[in-house]
Amino acid sequence: MGSVGHAPVVPADPNDYVITDDPAAIDRDLLFTWLTTDAYWWSGGLSRQVFDEALDNSICFSALTGSGAFVGFGRMVTDQATFAYWADVYVASAHRGRGLGQRLTRSALEHPALTTCRRILRA
Repeated sequence: MGSVGHAPVVPADPNDYVITDDPAAIDRDLLFTWLTTDAYWWSGGLSRQVFDEALDNSICFSALTGSGAFVGFGRMVTDQATFAYWADVYVASAHRGRGLGQRLTRSALEHPALTTCRRILRA
């Protein structure tokens, strides 16, 4: 199991996954490719610069393999006071069906920066 708090924890089982909110864990090039080629619902013509700004202004969550490969993502758009919106959840096709989307969502909903949010919308 992984943890949230800017520090990926190496799982005891190398086949397990880590969920982290460490911005450095995001493979931005790979994520941009996924979202602009595979995620038809996302790609609305945003530039890479706008994409990077969106990530920089959100609380982002990454799913990593036990060896550290980036295989999933989701981001919380929030004022960190009363409102949050869970968006852009994506899991690499080879890692789907293993509950990673649910683990990303659970980690986001339990994040300490969102404890006072009264409204959390999920895409």
